[in-house]
Amino acid sequence: ALPRLLVGAGSSASMVGSAAYMADITDAVPRFRARIMGLQAMVLGSAWVVGPLVGGTLAENYGAQNSFFVCGVSIALCSLGYSFLPETLPKKKLMGDAAVRKDVTLKEHGRMWWRDAKPLLQSPDQQALIALTASNAIT
Repeated sequence: ALPRLLVGAGSSASMVGSAAYMADITDAVPRFRARIMGLQAMVLGSAWVVGPLVGGTLAENYGAQNSFFVCGVSIALCSLGYSFLPETLPKKKLMGDAAVRKDVTLKEHGRMWWRDAKPLLQSPDQQALIALTASNAIT
């Protein structure tokens, strides 16, 4: 159960991080954002099909132990690659309101979060994305 939990946590973090990164870098070309995000979703989704195929082929030809070794090396290389990605948000936006003041309470953080999130949650497009994401998590 623990390995399955770790796989889920790792893939969730990877998907959220890559989606946020793509959203940040596509600010420069908003008319291509949907196309770029669609391609990214296609690549992430196809990994669930291609991964077992590659793993099974490696295990069949070189042994199961070697397929896990290749998987571990791939994870290490991805993690190393993530560490070299440049920050995509401007420093001022990255710092946010809360970073300017040191005495901000948790309640104030919550209010600032809600102030930023409320317009997004009221958008029909965002509501549809939330519903799709929730349905994916349930199935």
